[in-house]
Amino acid sequence: MLEVLNEFIASAQTGQADRLVLIVDSLERIVPVINSTSERVNYDEIFLDRSEQLKGLKCHVIYTIPISMQYSGSASQLQNCYSSRVKVLPMVKMRKRGSREPYLPGIAAFKELISKRLQQVLPQGTLLDLFADEEIVMELCLASGGNARELVHLLRDTLKYARGLPLSAQPVQRAIAELREVYKRMIFEDHWQMLAAVYVTQEMPNRDEYRKLLYDRCLLEYRQLDEVTQNISSWHDVHPLIVDTEKFQAVLKKSVALNK
Repeated sequence: MLEVLNEFIASAQTGQADRLVLIVDSLERIVPVINSTSERVNYDEIFLDRSEQLKGLKCHVIYTIPISMQYSGSASQLQNCYSSRVKVLPMVKMRKRGSREPYLPGIAAFKELISKRLQQVLPQGTLLDLFADEEIVMELCLASGGNARELVHLLRDTLKYARGLPLSAQPVQRAIAELREVYKRMIFEDHWQMLAAVYVTQEMPNRDEYRKLLYDRCLLEYRQLDEVTQNISSWHDVHPLIVDTEKFQAVLKKSVALNK
């Protein structure tokens, strides 16, 4: 298969090999499966054991991988196998670290994303052509937690429930409520306390059960660069759709009371 693929790549390059980049997306969605014989996760079998084949394509290649690999014992092996640093694609910051006040530059970036989608259909369209007011756009952006794919899904579902334009608050809230139910069904009983602990500290313990919550996007990772020191700091937070549930608020209240 590698031979055939490389023949195809060679025919596409036409003498400009350095300009061809192959992006292999959606591999981060591979469901983790543990081999009952070797007790190894399928991620290791795919990205480590088969690394020579994955590197065998004769062009630049970008592979997406599950973020939980970066928090496992496989992280250093990935570096060695691919001779390049694994780059984490964090969420777009919607709220400030600590205070959780809305982070306007991040929200502005998501508004721009929505505007560009809108202009594919209405070239001269603005956000106010699509939404009844700015508060509705803000609610949609904050509900996404900074996940661009989730923002697009929420927008799609909002349009599905809407009766026309501009969009009112009702279809937005319906789309948010539907997605919130999906997240609620994903969370096991013993996960609620774990989520509450991360919400208080904004730090994620590096353990299997937390990595599973990160993979399921119940926990989200954020990063920022200090322009002076060039240091990168990262933190984690609970998906805002989970934070808004009655169950989470009850567990959080109880957890805070016990820690006083």
